Amino acid sequence: MFRPPNRLLAGLGPAHDGDLVVDRAGDIARRFDAELVLFESVYNQYVSRHYFPQVSALEHARSALVRSHVDRIERKAEALERAGIKVTIDAAWDAPWDEGVIRGALRHQADWIVAGVSSHPVHRRRLFGNSDWQLIRHAPCPLLLVRRASWEAPLRVIAAVDPLHSHGKPEYLDNRIIDISACLCKWHDGRLYVFHAFQPIVSDICADDPEPAPIEYTEANLEGAHNAAVEALVDRLAEVDYGVRVAEGDTEEKLPEFATEISADLVVMGAVARNAVQRIFIGSTAEKVLDRLDCDILIVKPAGFESPVKLVEEALLAAV
Repeated sequence: MFRPPNRLLAGLGPAHDGDLVVDRAGDIARRFDAELVLFESVYNQYVSRHYFPQVSALEHARSALVRSHVDRIERKAEALERAGIKVTIDAAWDAPWDEGVIRGALRHQADWIVAGVSSHPVHRRRLFGNSDWQLIRHAPCPLLLVRRASWEAPLRVIAAVDPLHSHGKPEYLDNRIIDISACLCKWHDGRLYVFHAFQPIVSDICADDPEPAPIEYTEANLEGAHNAAVEALVDRLAEVDYGVRVAEGDTEEKLPEFATEISADLVVMGAVARNAVQRIFIGSTAEKVLDRLDCDILIVKPAGFESPVKLVEEALLAAV
């Protein structure tokens, strides 16, 4: 069962549209009567011991820089507070930015993180990685990456599921995706689209096999199995206007195509932890579709997921 967030953390930073993130986080906080933390992870490579050899001067420079960011965040918070939203303002000296945001979420015990999509060119992100991918991999709670200026009713939400667990996602993760998507649709008078893509049988591999393929491996039966699995998932839906799309092909291609077709406002999908080798050679579906989607994306983690990013003592942060 989906529990609405009690506390959201909006991760602000120089590579993101802060106003867009604050507006979306404020809208969700107001709808769910949740507390909102406006947080910025602050770092400047020139404020270091190389340029400030005296520790006291270095600490003063860092504190002044953090304070300037807090002042800017306070101006963003004024309109939210006038709307009746409980707002907490925070900034911390930390790097890299994505880890700072995660540590901020851990400190404030946030239920959701809301952040913008990095404004760096796509080719640069693919070559060197980016904060979006790191947040997808390591965020300890649901992560909303914002692209759209606003959500207008009727909200069009895609719940991307994997009912036969071909991507290693646990069964209950699909249920969690469905529940969150349905709640958002109820909240915003929306329509839910349950989406699933599956890989077709590669017939060329079996072309020279004299033995006919077992009936359960024929194209028709394979498609039927995937359709049945999706239908079993949507049986849990009630009081929600929904549709189902089962597509043959790669999720990273078919999902963005479908999102464009229906002008989706939001895609909700899961992400599971992979080891370092798997991330290099496989990556996650969420990472692969991120740059192809023109809408917001909400990443949901399996229950019990623990982020590899941990809280550290302020004394250690001072050495960054």
